[in-house]
This record gives sequence, structure tokens and C-alpha cells, in this order.
Amino acid sequence: MGYVRTMDRFKDMIKMLDIENRKKQIVEKYGLEPTVTFFYYLWNAIDYVGRANVKESFESISGLGDEVIVGDYSSNDGTKELAEECGLKVISVEKTPGITFHESKIINKAIYNSKSNFVVDLDCHTVYPKNLTEIIKKNLLRKDITKDQLVLRGLYRGYNGRERIEFSHCSSCILYKPYLLEVGGLDERTYYGFGTTFYMLGILEDIYKLEMNNIYVGNMVHRFHMHLKIPRWANIFDITIDNTLENDMFSRFQATNCLKPLRQNFDEGRKTVKNSYW
Repeated sequence: MGYVRTMDRFKDMIKMLDIENRKKQIVEKYGLEPTVTFFYYLWNAIDYVGRANVKESFESISGLGDEVIVGDYSSNDGTKELAEECGLKVISVEKTPGITFHESKIINKAIYNSKSNFVVDLDCHTVYPKNLTEIIKKNLLRKDITKDQLVLRGLYRGYNGRERIEFSHCSSCILYKPYLLEVGGLDERTYYGFGTTFYMLGILEDIYKLEMNNIYVGNMVHRFHMHLKIPRWANIFDITIDNTLENDMFSRFQATNCLKPLRQNFDEGRKTVKNSYW
């Protein structure tokens, strides 16, 4: 038994060395210039949270970073037109038959078309501070992105209307784009929200061994927290408790299966990733 445990520890050490070397090679290949692209991935955002809230979010982020991209999944409620009105770059994503909202496909296209080293996902119901780019770049210079996955967390309005710090849900991830390029992006078989998130976390925490590092931004405010978002989400997508649990279980199973080849062999595993754009 002692011999087996020693061998297992040795294998774990070799695996960690491989991961660290891989991250070092990726950084050397692409560099660390702190250019930033902000991106939304949306479908009928106005129907979801209302035009006023979407407009407030769009206007707050307009002009920030090196670019702002709206990945739009064939919206028909005016979301695309509102984004253009606010001066944001819209990238249209063709709808996949039978999939109401294909998160991984939208994210892949937005990332593929971005021109920056770092990409930051946004919420259509969040108001962003005008110094957000400076906050991000300051932290990128201070942190080691081969060790840390930086996450922006803001405030939300609770049941009584008071603002509270966001703890339980990631507000926005500051993603090092080359990590996603080298791993083949998000596997588009994980299109459902829960599965897409689970897959993304698997890439960051398991494949690249990054630790979540929170950056609290006091003047970044969510207009809709989970207790407000879920009923609206259920209404727009005709979701019930039963089919939500069923979809969550299926999407987690699908994400786990998609991650398995990458966990076993990085170079061979990334060849199996299903991605429409690279």
C-alpha cells in the first residue's frame, strides 16, 4: 500500500509540473499585455429584465476597455438594436435548431472575435463603474494569472432593497483568452447554462489549476439577484422546477463527459472539443 501511495503522489507531482509548464508556455507564446474586452452573451435581454435595465447596463459599460462586444443569439425583442444604439459592437450568432439559448456557442464566438488578451463576461442587469477597466488592469499587474483566476464581485439588492455584497455567484470572470484558445474553447455540447458554467469551472480549476481570487467592486450593482432572476428566467424560457432539475442533471453529466478527455490527456483531449469557431 505504501508503494502504491508513493507512486500516486509521484504521478500527481508529474501532472502538476506538466500543468505549470503548459501555463508558462502559453504565457510566453501570447504575452500578458493587459488589453481587455468586455462581452455580453444574450438572447432577448429586454424581455428578460426590461429595456430600462438593459439600457442602463449598456450605457454604463459603453466606452470602457479596449472594446465591448454583444454576442446576440438572434434576439427579436430589440436587444441588438439597443446595443447598437448604445455604441456597442454586436456579433450575431446563428441560432441552433432546438436550443433556445446556446450559451457556450455565443461565448465562443464573442471570445473568438475579441482582440484582447483578457475577456470579461457581463450581465445585462448590472450597472458597471466607469473606473472598471482601471480596477481590472491594476489587479492584472499585481496578481499572477498562472496561479489566480480573478473574479469581479459586486453588490446586489436584497429582499429589503438594501445593497449587499455578492458572495454565492460569480459576477464576472476576468478570463485569460489564450487559456481558452489553447484548450479549444467551450465545448458546445454544454450549451445549457448549468453545464456551461460547470465546464468552464472545470477548465479553470482542474485543467489549469487556478484558484478563484475575488475582487470586490463596491459600485458594480446587480439590479436582479437570484430571487428576482429565477421567476423571470422561468417565464421567458417556460421553465418549471421539474425540468430545471432534469436539465441541470443532464448538463452536469454532459459537461463531466466533455471534460474527461482533457483530464486524461490535454493534447489529445482538446482535439475532441466541439467548437464552431476554432
